[in-house]
Amino acid sequence: MKVSKKIFFAISIVILAQFMSLKAFSISEIDYLNLEWWKNYNDEILVQNLVDLYDKNQDLKNTKLKIKQSEKLASMGLANELPSISFDGLFKRDLRSSIQQYGNMKIPNYSQSNFQLPLMASYEIDIFGKNHFKTKSLKSDIEISKLSQRATYITLTSDFVSNYYNLVMIDKLLELQEELINTQNEIVLKTKQKQDFGMGSIDLVLQEQKTLSVLEEEKNNLKDKKDNVINVLKNYLSINDDKINRIKFDDIVLIHDMPESLDSKTIESRPDYLANLEFLKKIGYDVKAARRELLPSFTVFGALGFNAYDISNIFKNSTQLANIGIVPNLDIFDGGYKYAYLKLQKYKYDEALNNFRKVVVEDLNELNLALNQNKTSKENYLELTNQKQIEDNIYDISLTKENIGTLSNLDTLYEKENKLLVDRKNVENTINYIISTISLYKASDGKNILDKENL
Repeated sequence: MKVSKKIFFAISIVILAQFMSLKAFSISEIDYLNLEWWKNYNDEILVQNLVDLYDKNQDLKNTKLKIKQSEKLASMGLANELPSISFDGLFKRDLRSSIQQYGNMKIPNYSQSNFQLPLMASYEIDIFGKNHFKTKSLKSDIEISKLSQRATYITLTSDFVSNYYNLVMIDKLLELQEELINTQNEIVLKTKQKQDFGMGSIDLVLQEQKTLSVLEEEKNNLKDKKDNVINVLKNYLSINDDKINRIKFDDIVLIHDMPESLDSKTIESRPDYLANLEFLKKIGYDVKAARRELLPSFTVFGALGFNAYDISNIFKNSTQLANIGIVPNLDIFDGGYKYAYLKLQKYKYDEALNNFRKVVVEDLNELNLALNQNKTSKENYLELTNQKQIEDNIYDISLTKENIGTLSNLDTLYEKENKLLVDRKNVENTINYIISTISLYKASDGKNILDKENL
């Protein structure tokens, strides 16, 4: 009895130690929003929208649930490393209808009850680490889920902000489009007046009417794009309200000190890079576990309790029950199942290795593409800024000339239209530059790339 109690005490210590080895997994998901980075855009409305995104977006909520699922799967896998203890109570009534004989001893017909109240324990001694590798594989799933969550945050917030600024752009473009249409209406009216006085041709009138029609069509397309972008943002925020709070284009503050180059090692902190690396480790654990399946296993078993033939005697010292033993097991023939399973895991490892190499190439290409896009967008923005300044000056001069009578009102309207067209292009280039900064942030694993000391 003393030996059995020591065994059960030792088993309890093993259980406690194993559970302590499975570290609790806790993260602050809101940190994945990286609000400190988005504050660089000097847009409080944007930051508040991102907080709402964190509170309401269903995809972000699901990433947390996937981590919890991985944690529970790891806990289930850990159970294979731990002893199992169960209570297997038994009551039975033996009814012997024939004489049993053991040599010269004869046992006549009889009937009796049997009461058993044992605690049953078993534990597979993980000599070769098979179950431990299986548990490590499941723990890798937790890390992969965590990295997947981080990747979802980076992708989803980046896409949300890109759509947000596209909506800001469309607002401004519609404003300029209205001005263009009003200006073109005046041009059509002035051209008709010239034609009525015999100072212009009908061809010129028709041409200006055609231009007006094109501008109206562009306005309709912009309205359609605006509705589509609003619907996308509504889906992100899980709301039905069409009112999306946003900054005005004229209040935008650009980030001008984006890095022109980044070390290729930047990709090594990207969640997709790390997730594929972790998956490679996971498959490695699976290969090791499959190899150890070919080796023998050893299971320790024991029981501690009471066994009596009369319920009134069940807890007496004479009815105490204890036993312990060990069961070795080695499959002699399984039809090649375990060997085939080992080869399967090796093929999966080779596939995972190829996928990891592919991710490295794709991540480097995405980073280089984002750097080039940001550089080109900035150059285009600066060039259009110069053109806009020139066009503004030309229009101001035309107004002065009109006031002193050296230029007609129709010519001034043409200059105004040219100015508005350049303004429209400048709006597009400004937003394109902002989106290129978002793409670079996304390609560089969602880190604050303005903080050069931590790059």
